[in-house]
Amino acid sequence: MLVPVLVAKRYTWHHSQNKGRIIALDTEAWKLEELKKRARRAGAGNIETRVIESSKTIKRLENSADRLLLDVPCSGLG
Repeated sequence: MLVPVLVAKRYTWHHSQNKGRIIALDTEAWKLEELKKRARRAGAGNIETRVIESSKTIKRLENSADRLLLDVPCSGLG
């Protein structure tokens, strides 16, 4: 699903019905801060944010998710 990162994470929160745990990861801390603000306004209390500082951040989460939503950058090639 190619949508802006905050929209993707809000979509995920909406469909989780504020149950379980959503871990939002990004390489940019400012995007996660913006997500926290929007999540508070929306009443989402199940979103945890983590800045991706290295591949270890992601490796630590291996085999720990029921579902995964990736908002990968577009290559711009077509």
